[in-house]
Amino acid sequence: LLTTDDLRPLLTDLVLVAVTIDRRPQYSLATMRDVKTKEQYRARVGQLVGRMRVSSIQKKQVVFTIEEFGFSRQETLILGDTSKVRKQ
Repeated sequence: LLTTDDLRPLLTDLVLVAVTIDRRPQYSLATMRDVKTKEQYRARVGQLVGRMRVSSIQKKQVVFTIEEFGFSRQETLILGDTSKVRKQ
């Protein structure tokens, strides 16, 4: 069984604080902060943040692919958006 710590960070707890775009997408970098624990995460395309995989990094947003219970969905964090997340 998974514990609560295995699920962290939750997407609803993350805020996108900075995006660094490179001409080569694999070198673009997203910086996020967990508002509950104050922990900071930096990720590139393809990397895992908790149980979420970064599928794309764009100028003002990061798209995650989340796989749960055999289903896959995409969620987006938007730079400067404090209203949680946007479904893709």
